[in-house]
Amino acid sequence: AAQADRRRAINVGRGHDDDPAGERDRIRRRPVLHRDAQSRAEWDREVAVDTQLLAPPVKAVTAVGMRHAAETITGDRHPAVRPGMTDTQEIHERHGVTVRCGRRVERFEGTEHITSVVLDDGTRVECETAVVGIGMIPAVAWLEGSGVDIEDGIRCDETLATNVPRIVAAGDVASWHNPLFDERMRIEHWTNAVEQARHAVGTLLAEPGRASPFESVPLFWSDQFDVKIQGVGRPKPTDELLLFGDEGAGDKLVALYGRAGRLVGAVTFNQPPKLIRLRQLIAKRGTLDDAKKIAEP
Repeated sequence: AAQADRRRAINVGRGHDDDPAGERDRIRRRPVLHRDAQSRAEWDREVAVDTQLLAPPVKAVTAVGMRHAAETITGDRHPAVRPGMTDTQEIHERHGVTVRCGRRVERFEGTEHITSVVLDDGTRVECETAVVGIGMIPAVAWLEGSGVDIEDGIRCDETLATNVPRIVAAGDVASWHNPLFDERMRIEHWTNAVEQARHAVGTLLAEPGRASPFESVPLFWSDQFDVKIQGVGRPKPTDELLLFGDEGAGDKLVALYGRAGRLVGAVTFNQPPKLIRLRQLIAKRGTLDDAKKIAEP
């Protein structure tokens, strides 16, 4: 027990859509101090700083492999992960994770390697390494002056074609209008990159004016200890939210998001088969009533 108490790790974070101006750049400009990789197995304390959902899998793996981890999920800032937030926190806490929500990092401390992180409430968290997940900015500066439209990445039409003939884009940098949700979006998940690459090839091979639109249902997942969290669609805070399962149990949960009677998003805990069917239903512009039949235990 004494060893478990000594080996503690804490994560602090903010919602990815609530990052104050300059916050990410300020963190990027400061050096992140760490020990030599060969001594990683000897680390006792780790801090994970994240501003979006990307970081939890990193910390879950750390917890399993090193017996300590860090976690904070600011669920109120991201509609896709709001259901089950209490469950997610409990999952990490029962694996020895200390959770701190709504806190901000003021500074990192250390000389040859990081020794602590100071939070905005004055708390000093001792640590020997820091994992920082603060998102990404599309690296498209090299395209300036090329004639390709740049707007939050590379601007594409609904077929993934750019404004320059015979040039398409795919992956994290591609910003395109998705007819399925009638929304321009840019998705930073590798499933999207794979699916877009296939479609972009089809656009290049199609006869002029015959390319089909890329109507994708965004997908993400996060394996956290023994819980697989998966999400699909484009939910918004104003959508109707329906929960199925015992939210307090935390092991199995289905959340449905409806808009004007149509299913537009879903999140599941340990329900991969249902998640697949719900994604297919969203792609077919299925109804919330049909989704309920899938989600019910």
